[in-house]
Amino acid sequence: MFKKYLEPACRVFNGKARKETVSMNGVEVMLDDEQAIRELCSKVFPADGQPASPDTLWQFNTVLVQVAEQFIVKPNFDKIFSVIATTKQVDKNTSLLEFTVEKDYNIKFSMVASNSGHKLVKIGDSRKVAQVPFSIGFGVTYDPMTKGEDEIEWFNKAVKEIGRAEIVYIYNKCLEILGAASALPAANILEGANLTYAAVRDLASVVRRRTGGRPVLLADQVMLDSIGKDLGNSKLLFDGLAAELFGEWAPTNFGTFDGMMMENPFIDAQNSKVAMPVNEGIMFAASNKYKPLAITKIGGLIQRTNTELKDDKVQMWVEQELAITLLYPQFIGRVKDTALSL
Repeated sequence: MFKKYLEPACRVFNGKARKETVSMNGVEVMLDDEQAIRELCSKVFPADGQPASPDTLWQFNTVLVQVAEQFIVKPNFDKIFSVIATTKQVDKNTSLLEFTVEKDYNIKFSMVASNSGHKLVKIGDSRKVAQVPFSIGFGVTYDPMTKGEDEIEWFNKAVKEIGRAEIVYIYNKCLEILGAASALPAANILEGANLTYAAVRDLASVVRRRTGGRPVLLADQVMLDSIGKDLGNSKLLFDGLAAELFGEWAPTNFGTFDGMMMENPFIDAQNSKVAMPVNEGIMFAASNKYKPLAITKIGGLIQRTNTELKDDKVQMWVEQELAITLLYPQFIGRVKDTALSL
């Protein structure tokens, strides 16, 4: 069943669903990708309410994960993380990756995420840093399709949620590594309540002096708006910048540095929760030759299905082998405003 439905599922999610009549061995056959997905959903969640067989449910979840990996995770992985990291996707059987760290920057350690904690690997004057893989995992639950839902809309929504969950998990892991004790130089950390534009500009100056590139602050619109409002009271405000600050959400032009908004949609029906912290941001250099982080995905996304429904919900555990290594802590900054919230 898995192979039969994977290709139609990919075309349906990608907006290229096929519906045509073809001749197979002299017989006219109708190929309808959307109808194939509707049939798949009916097999997994039959109209009489009977639970799906464990094998059928496992294969269905595998289709969801494979489509999410191809059309959500892969395109967004490089798009989001390539600005702060050297990103790679390698096969499962790949040996440990090594990165060359330039001696000129006097790097004293590399930080590697390992399970729920952190491990500092002393490298001294060595030019080679080996990445240490670890597994990330997150639980996914969803409601079986109801009679009021369209199968295609339901399928696409489930794929998006699974793919977005992995991207969010990796981003939060990056924040966790940057926030660990002694991970960054003190001059590269800005933390406090009601941070001012001047304070963020000082951090940008540190990044600019170290890297020679134009600083960029990657953050939620809440943080960018907060800095923009403070800048609005500054004597440094000029007409062009004023027009942008008061005419757009999440301004991008802060004069001496740029803002880059992190997409962070609501994850609850009450519009009260988002997946990533709104009060934390990452400062990096847009044109820096050396990326401060190295993020490697090893193999693909896999899932383990709980074959028994609990509270009428489907549950599965999604895993990805990964390596995240901080190579150049001097090249990246962290901003945290403890007063900000939704």
